[in-house]
Amino acid sequence: MAGAGLHPALPPPDVDPAAGDASLARLAELHPTALLLAHIGPSPDAQADIDLARRQLALSAELARASSGRDDLVARLAEALPPARVVGDPGAVALWEMLGWLDDMADGLSAWVAREDGGARQ
Repeated sequence: MAGAGLHPALPPPDVDPAAGDASLARLAELHPTALLLAHIGPSPDAQADIDLARRQLALSAELARASSGRDDLVARLAEALPPARVVGDPGAVALWEMLGWLDDMADGLSAWVAREDGGARQ
């Protein structure tokens, strides 16, 4: 997927958007001149990609909180962060879809919401 755009990947079991954002904020504070992203390759603009990752993470968490359940979350994620628009590269999109990114994200975020709600929502 080298050269493909950033796309959030938040599989279960330990999704924690606040911790993820804190890690990204700390990384941004370091003002890196380069980022070498696993499965994607070098980032053309480290700071812009960190900012993008933070926005995507926040949006994913917001969608999870607003959803009425896993199926609703799947629909919300597919609409808000479609790989064809976010990633761009058709080969990378096919790989994301083959790997089940949407189901994994929905499962991870749903588990996070359930933990945050004390298991009240699944």
